[in-house]
Amino acid sequence: MSKKKIFIGGAFAENQFLYLIPILGQYAKYKKINTLIFEKQIPIKILKNSICQEILREFNCIEKKKASFLSIFKVFKYPNLLLFIFFNLNKLNKKKFSYFNNELLHGIWDLSLRSMNDNQLQPSLYQIIKSIIKNICEIDLTKVLVKDNIDTAFMGHNTYKYKSSIALFLMNNVNVFFQSSCSFIKQNINGRLFNIIEKNEFNKFKIINSNVANKYFIKRFKGRGNNVDIKIIDKIKFNFKKKSNVNVVFLHVLKDSPYGLIDNSRIFKDYFDWIIFTIRIISKSKEHWILKVHPSSFKWGENTKKIVNNIMQNEFGKNLPKNITLDYKGFTINQIIAKSNRIVTYNGTVHLEAVALGKKPIIISHTTLSKLKKNMVFKPISLKNYQDLLLNNKYNFHLEKKNMLIAKKVLYIIENYFSFIKNLNSIHFFPNDKKIVINKDFKQITQKLKANLNYLKFLGQRLFIGDNRTFVREFYKIFN
Repeated sequence: MSKKKIFIGGAFAENQFLYLIPILGQYAKYKKINTLIFEKQIPIKILKNSICQEILREFNCIEKKKASFLSIFKVFKYPNLLLFIFFNLNKLNKKKFSYFNNELLHGIWDLSLRSMNDNQLQPSLYQIIKSIIKNICEIDLTKVLVKDNIDTAFMGHNTYKYKSSIALFLMNNVNVFFQSSCSFIKQNINGRLFNIIEKNEFNKFKIINSNVANKYFIKRFKGRGNNVDIKIIDKIKFNFKKKSNVNVVFLHVLKDSPYGLIDNSRIFKDYFDWIIFTIRIISKSKEHWILKVHPSSFKWGENTKKIVNNIMQNEFGKNLPKNITLDYKGFTINQIIAKSNRIVTYNGTVHLEAVALGKKPIIISHTTLSKLKKNMVFKPISLKNYQDLLLNNKYNFHLEKKNMLIAKKVLYIIENYFSFIKNLNSIHFFPNDKKIVINKDFKQITQKLKANLNYLKFLGQRLFIGDNRTFVREFYKIFN
């Protein structure tokens, strides 16, 4: 057996261990590795599961002891790094950094934003310092793991405090797989996201019939697709017929991470920076604008309406612009796109939905279409360019049918082949979901775990032989 080891970190949720263990176990077998190092104690419910129990019995499982309070003093081992962080944390999209420093700074800012409450528009000094401590402690641990002969790391996230540790792993030739939306993706120094398709990946799906993609999009348009957000349909409250030249800014969950894939050419630091500037500009517009709240924001534990209202009060006081409507329920996404002129998103799935409906969206950060075919989207290169796109009517926001078909195919691929959530009979739950939902998900995955065992082990084998991501069971029947 190899003397190398596998690390399991990145804050896997208890339920995710149910499908991680079979994949990990088979991958380790092919690698001839018998030592697994876990970031934290393996959940009791996992250890009691007979299938997980049998797999783990074949390995030497080491559980990392919980860091003590004194671990915060590790930050003083890195005085130069601390100075660098404090002097550069506000320059994320304004200065070029080395690969590691770039990941570190974004990870620190990322975690600081995540820790804010709904009354904050920027993190406090305390939140930033706390984030710095957590990130540096993670770096210290990663350095120890690299010296301890880690061959592969399976991570529950590729954001927050894990960005710098993943960077260190990659710089030391450690294989990294991160979990996202019931799938595993191999990370690289260029960054990967669950819903971004590279050109070489897209070419694998050339045999997909256009009629299949079109039929799926019609089904999706009615709210019956496989995307969890599209299923959250609200009643119509805003009457487009009473307004002309309507434009829509699709908000993200503002405290969620925008840095799964870092686009160093973006013109804004984060979601807050983007939306504050955007509101300032569109308030000067002669056209009507809707700020569309993300349908899952409350499930993420965020009151986006409250945050945006705070921004509006800070910017305009009592003289709120009459041409901006905060539509926190309102229309379904497809209804809005079909009726609107400009569609604006940071880098959301809505850019695909817009193109599929013949509208050329304005984006801020890398998306699938900006990588596949740049002329299908507007990606501003400066604040002036962005302002011009928002206010000037000289731009053509309509697309040809061939571009619409590409977007429909991309949506079909992402939502039908990338996540094995349906194979598991799993539920897509959110941070703000009740315990009863999470328990139901655990039960449903457990009930089908034996039937899925060979498939999950097969995924471990596929990762071993070099696949860059996992796919649903049906993919391997059709495309292999």
